[in-house]
Amino acid sequence: MLGSGLVVAVAAQLALKALFGAPSFAAEISAHLSAIGVAVALVGGLCLISASKVVSIILYPLGSVGMMPLTIYTGHVLILALRYALDPTQPVKDQTVWILLTLGSLVFATLWRLLLGQGPLERALRALDGSRQKNVRPTGIEPMTSTV
Repeated sequence: MLGSGLVVAVAAQLALKALFGAPSFAAEISAHLSAIGVAVALVGGLCLISASKVVSIILYPLGSVGMMPLTIYTGHVLILALRYALDPTQPVKDQTVWILLTLGSLVFATLWRLLLGQGPLERALRALDGSRQKNVRPTGIEPMTSTV
């Protein structure tokens, strides 16, 4: 991914500079291909970096937040609503709240995942869904089944 993304990005940029001086449809396509190439290269590079055991330990809190988005987002909405209910005159663009929500989410999700596994609202949603599997992480690879 890293190599092919870089090749596409560089080739599209060279084509954009050399062949398409004036704005045109082909120039737009070339610019989009360049952006796609950069995105693919970035994802490939991050996949290589995250394969390291040290990096995966460092990124564990971020992964924990990513495994319980429903709980974290709902918590953010409730905290912000409570903050507004307590004092509607508070400034909306206060960066302290963002920092506290981010750090609180990282700490909460990490501790919850270490101690209890799946997030509370994700667990409730799974119970409502009727699924019996616990702590299933999507891999993108589904088992093949045949009806023949």
